[in-house]
Amino acid sequence: LVSGVAPVNSIALGASTVAEDSADGLKLADISITDADFPAGSETASFTIRLGVSSGTLEALAGGGVTVSGSGGGSIVLAGTLSALNAYLADVATQPIFRPAANFNGTATLNVLTTDNVGLTDSDNVTITVTPANDPPDVDLNGTVVGANSSAFFLEGGGAVRIAPEAMIMDIDSDNVASLTATLVTRPDGEDESLALNPSAQAAAGGLTVTYDATTGTLSVTGTASASTYETILRGVVYNNVKNPPTIVSRTVEVVVSDGTLESVVRAATVVLSDTN
Repeated sequence: LVSGVAPVNSIALGASTVAEDSADGLKLADISITDADFPAGSETASFTIRLGVSSGTLEALAGGGVTVSGSGGGSIVLAGTLSALNAYLADVATQPIFRPAANFNGTATLNVLTTDNVGLTDSDNVTITVTPANDPPDVDLNGTVVGANSSAFFLEGGGAVRIAPEAMIMDIDSDNVASLTATLVTRPDGEDESLALNPSAQAAAGGLTVTYDATTGTLSVTGTASASTYETILRGVVYNNVKNPPTIVSRTVEVVVSDGTLESVVRAATVVLSDTN
């Protein structure tokens, strides 16, 4: 069969919506094609449908006489007869899935390009809206060095040491942080060892609430402030031990930052102790 009329896309997606970082993605339902040259469909003429997105990825599996190429990338091509393609797109089990790029919100454009057996085409665009979702803040205790944890070295009688002087705090969807908690989880010397803020951190924490619980080894800073302010505070968290001699075993300080709703991944600062003997 040779056609002389271009195919026509029928797209009822409208302004489709999906949440940022959605685990399920968006099923591309309500897409079909017609061709006046094949009013009852065709079991021989081959069509292709190229689906492409300006941001994010598309996924689809072959089935029902339809082949798929490019799954997992920014565009996929479905190939088959007109009847097979329409059945494939109507079946919720085989409908292609759009997945937004990680941490992306805004609009993405879906292009549907159908080509018939002699190369005639129809192209249409659909806007997909990716609604924003809150992302947790992120903490990197050693700054630009590989990894996200840090190490510090404490010498008996040498005074307090900063646990993470190169620390960085980031939040891709907010300029502010609501709290910071640093917990000395290993305390063999009890209340002789502690966490505190150095003078620079104390100055940065002005107007915020700072508490230290010696029974749990927990230093808390609460109150809304910029991520850069909390970064300065974190860089000034210090460990000290006044026991003579201290127990010579490494300590672990766990650090968590919250945006008021979600907490960061727990990061760990290791404090290595040595005595003067």
